[in-house]
Amino acid sequence: MMDHIDKFNSELTEAPFISCCVCEINFEATGVKYIVEKSFKRVSENVQYSIYEYAICWDCAQKFQEKISPESNEAIQTYFFDQLRNRPPRFFEEDENPLHVSLSECMVKGTKTADLTEYTMCGVFRDGQFSMDALPYVLSSAVLGEIAEKLSASTKDEMDDFRETYLGGPPELEELFKGRPVVFL
Repeated sequence: MMDHIDKFNSELTEAPFISCCVCEINFEATGVKYIVEKSFKRVSENVQYSIYEYAICWDCAQKFQEKISPESNEAIQTYFFDQLRNRPPRFFEEDENPLHVSLSECMVKGTKTADLTEYTMCGVFRDGQFSMDALPYVLSSAVLGEIAEKLSASTKDEMDDFRETYLGGPPELEELFKGRPVVFL
């Protein structure tokens, strides 16, 4: 079975991300905390492909966070509070690996990752290892769509600008990206 940290390697290099997509700071040389986000589309039970992936240092992620409108920030916080407050807490069995569990289902809906046709996973790292600040998580495309509906036009524009500037990609995927929130919020 693939090591959980390997799931966050770059699809292009099959190695860990080495630098921030925004400021290009080298993660290994500086030891800065960073976020990796990868989005996938499943085309069959055993085949999925990466829609996009990137790594961003903590400082650049915080700067982007400041560009999000107060209305959108409140809407995002309210969404997660409302969705997660009624979800029963997940207790890990003694022999369970919390990393495996956190990546095996959507954090909000509880849908098994293997059953999702599109999903995004996000993890926080330092020195090439998961940061102890937070477990990595998976969000389904349904959750991202619900969040996107709550965002202000200015926030959607900021996210689209980020995507166009740092992620690029083929034009046929632009509609898939449009208005979809980047997860490191």
